[in-house]
Amino acid sequence: MFKEEEFLGSFKSALEDKDFIYLEPMNKSGGWAEIFYIYSREDKEVRVAKVYKEALGRTTEEIYKSDAKKLMKIDHENVVKIFDKSIIEYGEKKYFFLILEHIKGKSFKEIDSRIFFEKPYYERLNYLSQTLDGINEFRVNLDLHRDLHPGNIMLSDENKSNVKKIKIIDPGSSRYFYEPVDEDIDLYSIKESLLNLFLQPKEINKINESVELNNLDFPQLRKLIIKLSIEKEKETFLNQNNKNYQPKAQELLLKVNNKEISISLILPEYYDFLRKIKEKKEEQWVEAELSGNVFELGKDHLEYFEYRKIKGYISPNELVSTGMYSLDMIAADEKSLMFKHEYIPSISIHELEMFLETSTGFGRFTLSKKYIDSIGIDIPGISEFFFYFKPSGVKRIIVNIRSKIGAFLVQYIRK
Repeated sequence: MFKEEEFLGSFKSALEDKDFIYLEPMNKSGGWAEIFYIYSREDKEVRVAKVYKEALGRTTEEIYKSDAKKLMKIDHENVVKIFDKSIIEYGEKKYFFLILEHIKGKSFKEIDSRIFFEKPYYERLNYLSQTLDGINEFRVNLDLHRDLHPGNIMLSDENKSNVKKIKIIDPGSSRYFYEPVDEDIDLYSIKESLLNLFLQPKEINKINESVELNNLDFPQLRKLIIKLSIEKEKETFLNQNNKNYQPKAQELLLKVNNKEISISLILPEYYDFLRKIKEKKEEQWVEAELSGNVFELGKDHLEYFEYRKIKGYISPNELVSTGMYSLDMIAADEKSLMFKHEYIPSISIHELEMFLETSTGFGRFTLSKKYIDSIGIDIPGISEFFFYFKPSGVKRIIVNIRSKIGAFLVQYIRK
């Protein structure tokens, strides 16, 4: 009947009122409804119309409208989006329909399990976790889905972080209410089916070694699967990283042990390596070395940059290195007003290397007032101070950096 010209005329008229264009029937339909492709003039997207087969009565109209109102409030990435509802008047009867999101993909009734089980374990756990998230959304908004089976769980073509999206579709009606009402129908009727849909028997048995799945209620099952999904994804990622980046780690280790290669040339490559393996803590000090912004990045945790500390002297006097006298000899003169101090220079490693290449004596940094105030030096009438250091202090920084990189790479390779 729904494909007869007279009915389609009434249907098209109802769609026009909602600013939609009728396209064609979908090649599959449910036991309760017929499905049609339609087109939205407003957002230029193909949608789906679900037309209930049974003509409306006074009670069923109220139930369908109430269900639709609840469904339209659901906005969840794992649940089909319901955009609108309406009624088709045909002859003396009325038929209810919903306008839904069009999802490209296949239901688990259509997917060959032999192909699906070729997917990694962590990915299938992710799909199970998404499915439980979608079911939970129905439980919150509609108590139960009421028509949950593999044909109503879709693996869509939509991707997020290279993993496809699960979509739960085609909710049933609260007209068909289960008794007793306190029984967890959706979970009871599909739990075993769900587990077998996503997991192989040996994987289910492995989980059962630590927890009895049959004894879990819905919140417990959902919590467990989310936990397993996160753990397995992290474990797989780390294993992949170790496998993919081992050769790079070995290459970098050879370079860092070669003193002919400047550390400023190695650091950008090392930084890129750390970003790829998502080693955030190690990234921090390398980023500081490349930018020279050690003070800003490490002001709250200067102990993190202890390897950069060099010994020298603070003085208000502006001294010039002539090579005739050593820094220690000058500091021994009380008139020099030089005080021993350990300082963490906040310039890039490239600038430190340039100093070593051009230096003929001791080096000098001009200290900021903020830094002087922070270490408690206060000499009346003097506002400018300098830090003097030997080239050996800079060499020590470079040696320390090589050691830090080398130690991390050795640990990474062994792990």
